Amino acid sequence: MKSSTLFQLLLFLCVVSLGHAQKTIEVPLQLVDGFGSFVAYADIVKRRPPDDKYAQLELEAKGIPQNWKDPFVENIQFDPHQFHYQNYQKGLIDEEWFKGMKIDLSSRYFSKEPIRCFAYMVVGKNESGNWVYKIDTDNDLDFSNNRERDVPAIAGQWSAELVDQHKVMVRHEAVVEGKVVPMESPVLFRLIPKRGLLIRNFPQHAVAQFRGKRIHLSSNNFTSTSYDHVRFIIEGETHEITEGQVDILSVGDQKYRVLGVKIDQRKLMLQEILETDSIFPPEVGYPVFPIAGKDFATGDSLNITDYKGKFVFIEFWGTWCNNCLKAFPTLQSVYSQIDTTKIDFLGIAVDSPTDGIRRILDREAITWKQVQVEEQSPLVKNYKLDREGYPFSLLLDKDGKILQRRPPLGELLQTIKALE
Repeated sequence: MKSSTLFQLLLFLCVVSLGHAQKTIEVPLQLVDGFGSFVAYADIVKRRPPDDKYAQLELEAKGIPQNWKDPFVENIQFDPHQFHYQNYQKGLIDEEWFKGMKIDLSSRYFSKEPIRCFAYMVVGKNESGNWVYKIDTDNDLDFSNNRERDVPAIAGQWSAELVDQHKVMVRHEAVVEGKVVPMESPVLFRLIPKRGLLIRNFPQHAVAQFRGKRIHLSSNNFTSTSYDHVRFIIEGETHEITEGQVDILSVGDQKYRVLGVKIDQRKLMLQEILETDSIFPPEVGYPVFPIAGKDFATGDSLNITDYKGKFVFIEFWGTWCNNCLKAFPTLQSVYSQIDTTKIDFLGIAVDSPTDGIRRILDREAITWKQVQVEEQSPLVKNYKLDREGYPFSLLLDKDGKILQRRPPLGELLQTIKALE
């Protein structure tokens, strides 16, 4: 199963379908134990308070050792989204709680019927005062037939040898190609000595072979096995793919949009990018995503195509963003020194009250056009910005293609003068 022959086979099994002159490619994934070249993160394991909201979701497990001091039971969720969805279906999770999880039910198949997408472990101290644990490896809600294990005290990253030495294989269930199937996945548990923290994670990642390159994918920073949030490594570079985000993978002279991971089908979804496509992250040389709305000052319709023939500096900002507000004096100074027949500015005010926008524009004497949008608007979603990413700016050429992402504010005037 680990031979290069398998990966060559996987490559030839890639399914390519054509649509609108673009190729959507389904690259098969193989699950592999270990962390690979990734930095492994972990969840902290600790006793939950009696009034914790998850207490109502727990099943009763028996066989807890009577000679342990202060034992507590921990729920190991291999697929947290499936776990919450099935408890929502059972009525144990209310609408507000479930919506707060922001689970994309269209991303893959979820079982309405409860499945064992979780297992339990019990943690405590033995008669010698040392941390010990048991994992319900056969997932029968009975610890009495499970081995007692010492909690290894290990600092730093796990080596492949330590993973093999300390991993515990645990049975659970998962949805694969629309069917509930039995699975067995590795779990690691350890103590960080100097901090006194108990932590747990899943030493497993996925591997794909595509156009002669081996791609490694990690699931949720190794805190679950559901691949709702993914990192991938190709040729030594780590890229982030957050849920629903589009990332770009360069293979040879071709670029591909990463559509996501369908872990229930064991597939990495890619789409071939044409030179005329808009892509995210906004990349130099590619068209900007469509921008349309109403001019904040006049209410007239506004479209980025109105600026064709001009260079354009675009700034995403918000009244709640201190760094955005600090940048306005410099932007105003630059704007007052440029030839606006050749280059123009456009502001995108995100999730900001009308009065607040007007007050700031008046105070800073901002005269270039603004578009007011909600944070959940399609325009903002195209750019997948979180609040830590503001202000976010782009410099476009006369055809609406990106010249620079986040051009340095201190060099903006010099950069623009070079274009005029």
